[in-house]
Amino acid sequence: MFFDSMRSTLVRVVAGGVSGALMLGGVVIAPAAADPVDPATSNFRMFSTPAVEYQKQALSTGASAEPLLHADLPRISGSTRFLATFGARLGNQITSYQIRVRSCTTTAAICLRPELEQPEVTRTLNPGLVISENIDFSVDDSMYGNIYQGQLIYNGLYVGVSPHYLAVMRQPRTLLPPMVLRDGVDAARIDLAKNDLTLSLQGWTNLPETNERPQRNFSIWACPNAAPSQVETYDWDSSDCTLIEEASLNRTTARDFNGGYSNIPERPDLPGQYLIVEDTLKYGSLVNGGAHVTVRSVPYLIEDSEAASQQQGQQPQQGTAQQQNQGTQTPGQQAQTPTATPTNTAAQATATQPTGAAALRLRVDQAPVVSTTGVGSVEGTTLTVRSPSVQKKGKRKKSYRAIVDPRYKGRVAFVLTRTTPKGDMIVAKSKVKNTNRKGSAKIRWKFAKRKPSGEYTLYVSFIPKERYGKPGLTVSKTMSLR
Repeated sequence: MFFDSMRSTLVRVVAGGVSGALMLGGVVIAPAAADPVDPATSNFRMFSTPAVEYQKQALSTGASAEPLLHADLPRISGSTRFLATFGARLGNQITSYQIRVRSCTTTAAICLRPELEQPEVTRTLNPGLVISENIDFSVDDSMYGNIYQGQLIYNGLYVGVSPHYLAVMRQPRTLLPPMVLRDGVDAARIDLAKNDLTLSLQGWTNLPETNERPQRNFSIWACPNAAPSQVETYDWDSSDCTLIEEASLNRTTARDFNGGYSNIPERPDLPGQYLIVEDTLKYGSLVNGGAHVTVRSVPYLIEDSEAASQQQGQQPQQGTAQQQNQGTQTPGQQAQTPTATPTNTAAQATATQPTGAAALRLRVDQAPVVSTTGVGSVEGTTLTVRSPSVQKKGKRKKSYRAIVDPRYKGRVAFVLTRTTPKGDMIVAKSKVKNTNRKGSAKIRWKFAKRKPSGEYTLYVSFIPKERYGKPGLTVSKTMSLR
């Protein structure tokens, strides 16, 4: 057990000179010279069943005081026993004894406030006879952070005391760390192009019986490297990582929550990084300021198979087209580069035809832009976009919805862009969803305060499943971010 190697000590209380005596809670303490307890055969200790231990997986502080007070003290929790083993010193007798457990506020002085007390036993113990007496009690989780000490009173005069013990809460546990699932199976990596990724958080067990409902939070980090050792250790270095999502789960109890969270964010810089999920349970109103337990997921490599395949497929096509163009020229004729139709501004040009990463996300080769009003049709398929015309940064999320008529199933891509003064299109946000049975797809976006204010263009493309034999289409509309 946790305290098997703990050797108890006998504290002799001495007051004044050889002939002096000390009154302690009604018990007279005689000079140490007359101490009849044999220190060679006596010890006093507390221990819990099961022993207090810590789950060695990604804990930040474990079930310890925060800030961690009295870190050097042995711990007790739940079902606890004070065991006093003692015998008489050679040439002395023990004629009566009594054991107590007292609650302390500090380790600087002997505890004076009694918690538990056994009746006094009258019995003669001659030298060589060693006995054990115990008190069983339960450490209240709401008294987390209290200090306890055991006492032996013998011959009505002397007090032997155990070391101090720190009462801790029974440590909450999770059977499994947070996981990212794909089709119900732990994913080997995270593909931003897939829509069936779900974050699964396990239920916590062994929760303390307190009146306080713990606060439960989870956070999602993107880190530049895998750092697999961070999953196994108490501390981890997140200085190079970026917090990309966090949420509170206070709406549900920590005991029975085993749910999903599918809003895994997409950002252009995420592919190539590693995603790590933290699940934290925190108590805040206990005696020594609360405690928190944190468990982390394994690192998941983030990739974007859709963007990668589009980029790989586009490069050879451009090369082949160039070669074919050069092959049809007559000798001495130079290749002519097609020029775009002139428009009034670069912003107007990009409003009708997305470029770069936006074009890849939207798959405009399969879903050309047919409208800049948010509503468009092609061959009997109508796509309607309902979205806010103005959204404020740092405020609550707002909904963006695509509605398809007829209710075809297919792929919907939401891509929000802005145009730089040089005319370059930049993807500010993007999300890919599938339509539901009602022919609609919905997302919710919130914007950080650091996002540039100004005018943005929202593109939404819809590509029906092949069985319908229908072409895709893209519509756009403007939005102001303030």
